[in-house]
Amino acid sequence: MGAELLARHLEHSSTQPLVHYWRDGPNEVDYVLRRQGELFAFEVKSGANQGNVRGLDAFCKRYPVCRPAVLGTGGLPLQAWFESN
Repeated sequence: MGAELLARHLEHSSTQPLVHYWRDGPNEVDYVLRRQGELFAFEVKSGANQGNVRGLDAFCKRYPVCRPAVLGTGGLPLQAWFESN
């Protein structure tokens, strides 16, 4: 549910960021977006365990200017992210 809510928020944002999914072999990032010249990478986690973030790590290694974030379990609570954006 958290990822769907985030996707709806990003797609209907008044700033209209371009939202993408990134995959390179076994590595993936849930949401990648450019907003006002900045590159963001979001990994959304739900449930009891954070799980791995190797996809986020691989993305940041390839694109060191990105601003990574884990949202949900083990990271910034989704509600806090929504309130700040």
